[in-house]
Amino acid sequence: MNDNLKSKILELTEQYANTFHRLKPFSPGDRVNYAGRVFDSAEMVNLVDSALEFWLTSGRFTDEFESKLADYIGVKYCSFVSSGSSANLLAFMALTSPLLGDRAIKRGDEVITVAAGFPTTI
Repeated sequence: MNDNLKSKILELTEQYANTFHRLKPFSPGDRVNYAGRVFDSAEMVNLVDSALEFWLTSGRFTDEFESKLADYIGVKYCSFVSSGSSANLLAFMALTSPLLGDRAIKRGDEVITVAAGFPTTI
């Protein structure tokens, strides 16, 4: 894609977001929603940038996030996953790794988890 055209699209995306999705500053007494979309023009620009390259799954933004998060928390590796279910699977697979030797979880070991959670936690 022509870099000039892409830059123009991203510039217009930022204008659009700032015009139609501007976050209202919080003031004492305002309602605090427990959930909902919270984003600014930077997220919208990144969304469109990713879509223009057709990275609909992980791509350069994921690589950057993993690298920066790993640096921030001081670990060698960081893997982005698509859901809590995937995170549970990775965590359990890591805990059963033969690299842990005697500390690895084995058949019959007790695993304590939350009392009420998502079905994949089981």
